[in-house]
Amino acid sequence: MKSHLLALFTLIALNTFGQSDFKPGIIIQNNGDTLRGEIDNRGDIFLTTTCRFNNGSETIDYNAYDIKAFQLFDGKYYVSKELGELKVFMEYIVKGELDLYYLRNIEGDHYYLEKEGLGLMEMTYYEEIRYKGDNSYLYKSNDHMRLLTYFMQDAKQLQPKIERIDKPDRKKLTLLAEEYHNLVCKTGEECIIYKKPKNAIRLNIDLLSGMIKFPAAENLNQEYYYQGGAILNFCLPRVNDRVYLRTGLLYSQPIQNGIQKRHYKVPLHIGYIGPKSHFIRPTASIGLLSPSYSAGLSFKISNHVSLGLQGWANFSYDAFPIIPEKLLNYSLLGALSFDFSKD
Repeated sequence: MKSHLLALFTLIALNTFGQSDFKPGIIIQNNGDTLRGEIDNRGDIFLTTTCRFNNGSETIDYNAYDIKAFQLFDGKYYVSKELGELKVFMEYIVKGELDLYYLRNIEGDHYYLEKEGLGLMEMTYYEEIRYKGDNSYLYKSNDHMRLLTYFMQDAKQLQPKIERIDKPDRKKLTLLAEEYHNLVCKTGEECIIYKKPKNAIRLNIDLLSGMIKFPAAENLNQEYYYQGGAILNFCLPRVNDRVYLRTGLLYSQPIQNGIQKRHYKVPLHIGYIGPKSHFIRPTASIGLLSPSYSAGLSFKISNHVSLGLQGWANFSYDAFPIIPEKLLNYSLLGALSFDFSKD
């Protein structure tokens, strides 16, 4: 029965990875008119190409040729910009004497600067292994520093701060662009930051309690045993606020041949959880070092507390850890979850 429940939870969770997450917002049409409704905040990669807008009666997909801009009421603001021969949506981070934009695609994060008279330019960055004689070393490009120096040449006092930005970073670039504006702006106009940078890491904790079965073990005194533990979920919201690195400790005490044994499990999983705005959030995760899986449902009690049910399964493997060989144990656990993020 429990194995069937686990399979059911897995199917539910895995089929919701493309789950929509509509939030209040507006679109700005090419003629300047605005429409109020809800926008699918599915993720940065999706929003680069598509604004999925619900006006209350229908859902329409707009691209960067169809509309001028769109904005979520939480502050995120996207504008249509020409990039080569194409038009895309870029997130407008800072509007001032120096504009800062962000774009994410399958290749990674991209930051752009724009200034009157200089146009729009990308701050490129890359790392590569280089060789000097018989030795190799990691080379980190500094093209972005030269571009920042070029765009901020009328604020020489910022050069030390530019040189400390060894890699384009949203928080550092936002603060630098704001300081530059305050130094060089002569009209008194305010520098607008459309959305404050998110915390680099978000932490959630699951407290788990339930039953575990060891079908592969012999001479156990009973069929099911208590299992409890805690799982830490680390999220990188600037990358994807629904994908987590999960680790922690699960503990049980099976009795085999009349002897009580201690069974510890320290999972290391990559996991997914549904949008925070939803009352019911599916979850799923997969082990990185062994064939271990979890899936379940989480029910929101408040913005920071939820109750849920999780199924876990662990398999043995021969040589290649991703391919499961034999079911070692499975469990069904109740979950009390705490979200420590501020939003």
